[in-house]
Amino acid sequence: MPLPRWLQVLAITHFILCTLAFIGTALAVAGIFWVSSTSDPIAQSGEAKFGNDIAYLTLGIIAVCFFLLLLITFLLGNRLLCRRWRGFCVVMAVCELLWGLFPGSVAAFIFFAELSTLQSSSTTATILSAILSAPIPGIPIAVSIATIIALSIPSAGPSFTRPSSPS
Repeated sequence: MPLPRWLQVLAITHFILCTLAFIGTALAVAGIFWVSSTSDPIAQSGEAKFGNDIAYLTLGIIAVCFFLLLLITFLLGNRLLCRRWRGFCVVMAVCELLWGLFPGSVAAFIFFAELSTLQSSSTTATILSAILSAPIPGIPIAVSIATIIALSIPSAGPSFTRPSSPS
C-alpha cells in the first residue's frame, strides 16, 4: 500500500478511536449523574458517602482521561488527513503512546485484582471484565506506534505540505 494511502487509513483509524473516546467520556459523565441521582445524601451512612465520593473521583478521572484521548486523537487524525505539520503529528503520536501506557498499567492492576477475586466468586461478568480490562489501552498504543513508524519513513516527508507563512 502506498504511503499516502497508509496515512489516510491511519487518520481514519484515529477518528474511529476519537469516537470511541467520546463514547467513553459520555459514559463516564453519565455514570457520575447516575451515582448522584441514586444517592440520598441525608439518609446515607458514613461508609455510603465515602463510597459515593470514590465513585465520583473514579468516574471523573476516567472522564478526564478519555477526554484527553479524544483531543489527542482528533488533532492527530485531522493533521494526518490534511497531511500538514509532520512534527506536530509525531509529537501527538508520542502523547497518545504515553496516554496508553498509564491506563495500561492501571488496567493490568485491575486485571490482576479481578483474577484474585475470581477465587472467591466466579461469575461470568467478573471473568469477562477481567479479560476485557487488559487489552483496551493497547489499542491507542498500537495505533500510535503504527503512526510513529509511518511518519518516520523518509518518504513520508514529501507527502506533508508545509503551512504557508503569512507574507
